[in-house]
Amino acid sequence: MHVKMKNLCLVFCLLVVAAGIPPTAFGQIGGGSVSGYVLDTSKAVVPGAEVTAKNLATGVSTATTSNDSGYYEFPLLPAGNYVVEARHAGFGVAQSEKFTLNTSTQPRIDLTLPVATTSSKVEVTGAAPQVNTDKTDVGVVVNTDQVSQLPLSGRSWLNLVNLEPGAQNAPSNSMGGRGGMWFNGAPANGNQLLVDGVDYSFVEVASPPIDQAGGAGTSQMGGISLGAISEVKVDSNSFSAEYGNSIGGTINLTTKSGTNQFHGDVFEMVQNDVFNAATFFADSTNTKKPILRWNQFGGDFGGPIKKDKLFFFLNYEGVREETESQESGYVPTATMLNQITSAPLLAAAELWPINMPLTATSNPLMAYTTFFSPVPDTENDSLARLDYVRGQQRFNLRFNNNWSNYVSPTFEPVDSQAAPFHYQNLNFEYTVPFGANKLNEFRYGWGRVNMDRKNSTLNEGGELYITSPSTSQGTQSEIHYRDTPDTIVDNFSWIRGRHTLKFGTQFMDRVTWRHQDTGLYTYYTSPQTLIANTPYQISLGITADKRLDDWTMAFFAQDDFRLSRTLQVNAGLRYENYTPMTGMWNVNSSNPYGNFINALGDPMFAPHHLDFAPRLGVAWDVSGNQRLVVRAGAGISFLPMQAILLYDDAAVSPLLPETLTLTPADVPAGYSIAFPFPKNAFVASAIADPEQIAAEGFTTGRNVNDFNWKDFEGGNWNLSVQGALTKSTTLQVAYVGNHAWHLYFPTFPNQFMPGATARPFPSYGATQFSCACASSSYDGLQVSLKQRAFHGLVFDGYYTYENTLSYGTVNSTFNINLSNDPLIQDPWDFRNTYGPVDGSIRHLFVLDHTYNLPTPGFASGNSIGKEVLGGWNLDGIMTLRSGLPLNVLAGEDLVRDQDPGGDRPDIIPGVNPYIRSTTGTLQWLNPAAFSSTIPYSAMTFGNLSYNAERGKGAFMYDSGIHKDFNIKEKAIFTFRLEMFNIFNHPVFTSYDLTWTDPKFGEATAASAGRTLQLVGMLKF
Repeated sequence: MHVKMKNLCLVFCLLVVAAGIPPTAFGQIGGGSVSGYVLDTSKAVVPGAEVTAKNLATGVSTATTSNDSGYYEFPLLPAGNYVVEARHAGFGVAQSEKFTLNTSTQPRIDLTLPVATTSSKVEVTGAAPQVNTDKTDVGVVVNTDQVSQLPLSGRSWLNLVNLEPGAQNAPSNSMGGRGGMWFNGAPANGNQLLVDGVDYSFVEVASPPIDQAGGAGTSQMGGISLGAISEVKVDSNSFSAEYGNSIGGTINLTTKSGTNQFHGDVFEMVQNDVFNAATFFADSTNTKKPILRWNQFGGDFGGPIKKDKLFFFLNYEGVREETESQESGYVPTATMLNQITSAPLLAAAELWPINMPLTATSNPLMAYTTFFSPVPDTENDSLARLDYVRGQQRFNLRFNNNWSNYVSPTFEPVDSQAAPFHYQNLNFEYTVPFGANKLNEFRYGWGRVNMDRKNSTLNEGGELYITSPSTSQGTQSEIHYRDTPDTIVDNFSWIRGRHTLKFGTQFMDRVTWRHQDTGLYTYYTSPQTLIANTPYQISLGITADKRLDDWTMAFFAQDDFRLSRTLQVNAGLRYENYTPMTGMWNVNSSNPYGNFINALGDPMFAPHHLDFAPRLGVAWDVSGNQRLVVRAGAGISFLPMQAILLYDDAAVSPLLPETLTLTPADVPAGYSIAFPFPKNAFVASAIADPEQIAAEGFTTGRNVNDFNWKDFEGGNWNLSVQGALTKSTTLQVAYVGNHAWHLYFPTFPNQFMPGATARPFPSYGATQFSCACASSSYDGLQVSLKQRAFHGLVFDGYYTYENTLSYGTVNSTFNINLSNDPLIQDPWDFRNTYGPVDGSIRHLFVLDHTYNLPTPGFASGNSIGKEVLGGWNLDGIMTLRSGLPLNVLAGEDLVRDQDPGGDRPDIIPGVNPYIRSTTGTLQWLNPAAFSSTIPYSAMTFGNLSYNAERGKGAFMYDSGIHKDFNIKEKAIFTFRLEMFNIFNHPVFTSYDLTWTDPKFGEATAASAGRTLQLVGMLKF
């Protein structure tokens, strides 16, 4: 199917280019639109006026004509700086002020034609509005100036996502750790990512194509160089029907193109631990600062190949980094090691970092350690783009290539995990008008992910886990990813009277492939059970090659209907169809123990044909002069299945899920799961003859899904008021809501009942049955204050108050086995998962600013003083937030169901759960406020709800100062000094949340201290 899709893409692309076939359309994903009315001095409309929009960088002009209502519109123009001009016989010429057009925006610019005179003077009558009177979506554009001026550590565009109300890059949950982004409480893997309008994702999961999405590393660039990005556009609520495949946000990166002038730059950025403050934990323990040797460098060059016709743009950026990460946790003491009599188990236990500096705890068998491990990182990114203009037709071709290798340490000092990562993305676009009121746009996109994640030492004996004190040796797994999406998009826009009609189609073929070995994990409830070598459970990976494949097809119609000059209705309908994935085994019903599908290549789910997504919005220009507008919008949207959620299903045989879980009850009499379990021999035998394993007395489980799965679905709505306070200041207040349902949720229908020694279905082992039965809800107050250039000051301020709740683990990637998931307490009661969503922030304030510092008075009188002290700019991003949710765990198997992972203790009435009395203390939660004594004795779950507590709030301020020095004509050297976390406030990122742990309630990790970055850039 994949080969056929690629051939189809090529043929379709050639046909459209050669013949100019005008199929249907897809809207403004690749640029923005400009609209308005042409009026005379009495404010009467002027039909038939010739209107042109000129791109000031390329010199390309696009023409149209005002209709009978005096209305004109350019439905799709490349992002950039423009002026719009109107002419009509009997009138003078009217021109707008210079304005910036951003992707997926539609500024309305009215032009008033002056009375005809003999003078050839052009009158400037149209100004870009400060408020949005045409669009009802919720979103922001981070423009070129912000991209180039705001202080960004590592120059990653991902940090720009945080500059929107209700948005978080990499929220504090497991899906956020996979590169996910959060918009208005929707799942962090529920987004659509585009670059120049085509798919820009890891494919297996809806995250950017970065190594984090594959479970490793920390990308410095976000998969594409910031120097290649013109702007970042985010739509997070009530967007047009042209957008889909998302129940969260749509992120569209627009890359730079060449212009009529040759321009380029080269730069170098440096960080070094010599300039930095110590981390909070290094300072508190009087240990050395972590090493940091960090260089980021590159440049770009672009210009005309043929003026006004053909342009090129090239970009390269590289990173070389040597740093250290903090590793901390519980390790066995000599007392404990001396009691272990099994030689293989002792050798495995000694892989814990027992030779690092240790701190005694109240448990004589376990100590605590904190140390730093080396983290080398290399990353290279290159991009090439060609743009060609032929009359009113536009072509562009762009190719992006990213390669990185990030080496992550584990808690075992002898082990590390390398993740060589390669991503490529290609985009071809062809835009052609048909008359003055019709436009067609075609796109083809191709992407490729190749990541081979490997441990330096894959222990044959596997990893050891202890529930209390909660500790593990690290992650042992090897996964090779190869993912490829193909995308075809075609768009048609038609301006007809008061209507702007848009129609669109989209086809995507997603192919993902894995080779995986998840190793062996042995679980013990306590140090004593490890000494006795009596694990309660083991899990082992069944090594196999796997492939998942599906198609996405979408069609939409959108009508932006102007009822009057002050009232517009935006109505649309989108239809999406996701073909069921193929490539793994699944049951053919909603019964987890029902029959399997007939063959491995059969559809894993029943087809779902009812994904109709209506959208409706209203924009009312209350004042009639684009200074006060009320907007309301609502819509339904859908999300295709994420392959990452299915890769633990069976691929070799229905009897062998990717991760096989065994307890003493699942093995034949006389057989032991004690360490070391003979994983390799067992897996080889199981793969060779799965039925023989069952015949020998092993009860294998299932990892299956509800065959009658409903697609992920979301509903969103907003009501906002936006007003221009001054000529340069706007304020917006909005209520934003989002509800998502039919979300992924793993259930465990064969978990041991409390106190039982046999499973409810003894013929089967541990079973995971995933259903589309989780949900989430978001209600938020979002306030935005924007200041355009005013005496050298530009700023954007955002405040969000939100409440995000969920049923089910909507942001969890734990889908291996129950004891690995700390989110589920009672597998028989879905209600116990209800609570604040992981990573949700109740109060969040973000302010980004740029200020041109005035030259001191004493220096303004001479040229040297002006050169040295004049022209400096102060930039910054300030973030202030409340604490994140904390899920307190008991650390004991309270009900004896062989699942201690998610059990929670009682909350003690009248006792403050927080300790705030000691300044600078690491203790945050009060151990006396919780107890599992009564629940353990009564064999009941604790009464503490999920995510009931909150961590410490955080304050961060990143600031930079920069100045341009004129070297000679058309050559400028820019010097930047940037400091991140300039006030050196610790932002605690994790806590010990297991009540039985000696360090319960203490903060265990924090963000980096103050970090200084030096930047030099030569522009020419």
